[in-house]
Amino acid sequence: MNNSIVILESISGSKPSEQFDFLNIQVGHRATVLVAHLRGNGYVKLFTLQSYYEYFVLNQEDAVCQHIDQATYDSNLLLERFIKHHYFGMPLFQEELMFGFMGNGVSVCDKLRTQNHDYMQVAHIAPNRQVTYYNPVSDEGRARIEKFAESENITIGSQGISALSPVDKVTMKNEENRKLLEHISSRFKRKRSYLDLHNDICVAFNGLSKDCKFDVNNLISAWYRNECDFIRWFNSMLPDEQEQLLKYYRKHSPVGS
Repeated sequence: MNNSIVILESISGSKPSEQFDFLNIQVGHRATVLVAHLRGNGYVKLFTLQSYYEYFVLNQEDAVCQHIDQATYDSNLLLERFIKHHYFGMPLFQEELMFGFMGNGVSVCDKLRTQNHDYMQVAHIAPNRQVTYYNPVSDEGRARIEKFAESENITIGSQGISALSPVDKVTMKNEENRKLLEHISSRFKRKRSYLDLHNDICVAFNGLSKDCKFDVNNLISAWYRNECDFIRWFNSMLPDEQEQLLKYYRKHSPVGS
């Protein structure tokens, strides 16, 4: 068994080859106890504690249980997938993807398939977050890989090493945001004086209002700290500052205006 499934106790039954395994299953912060009834015939019944009591103590033959074959029970991976799906309501994906940092980006393997006596590598995410596929993957599997490449990372905390480059605070794959940012960037590149820049930033962040919650002077200073590079400046902002800038230009200077 793996770390998420632990056999608490095994009890021999009254029939030859009959055995009861009491299993503790931990999935995240959720846990449950199941009873596996092994009968030595190649099949296993799984009961909750309540259904076990109903079936074996109260003799209720209609007590709910799940039937699996011995091969599934003996496989840590297959048993874990079965339990997560049937007892925790988790989706049963076609691939069991594993993301690992091997020193050069992230390797993506499918634990349900093997190649050269190891898990099959289906994709690789380069440090710049570009994805290369090596073996067939379902559409759902591709979506999980692309999502990881877009917004996640693997970090070795003790060494401060990350497998992938940092994620921009605003996802550039959002086509609408990307076009709007390009539009705003072109406007800022046309600025000729500090006064023009100050005015635009002040208005965009409602700096003339007594209720302004943004530090306009710091935003202006950050523009120069980032060497007047709009994308670097934008990525240095706090999330609420980013959203305010986008909100203002969506309303007052939309793409195409």
